[in-house]
Amino acid sequence: SICAAAVESGKAVIGVDKDQSFESETIITSAMKNLTASVELALAEMAANNGEWAHGGETITLGAAENCVGLPTAEASWRLQNYTVAEYEALFAAIADGTIAVSNSQEKPEVAIAVDYNA
Repeated sequence: SICAAAVESGKAVIGVDKDQSFESETIITSAMKNLTASVELALAEMAANNGEWAHGGETITLGAAENCVGLPTAEASWRLQNYTVAEYEALFAAIADGTIAVSNSQEKPEVAIAVDYNA
């Protein structure tokens, strides 16, 4: 498993979909989907549209603004050593309200510092 490989190599991993911190000490956080919020939004939209789904064949992207993604912030789950829950919550709020825009580009960004993408 990826966690066993992380232990063997002394590295850390990021879980996906839900809080996976209980799986291994190597999981430093998890990129979570808030599926409950996503379903509630879809059902509310259908109800407002007389039970009809108006987005057939479309891709709908839900993110921070819709409260459909996030990191686990429970004390037992938070393992980021140089970043606090308060800092994360402030950043998340700025993304959710549009103060900070997140690009969906898959191109490597140009940066003023050296980044080793393979580290």
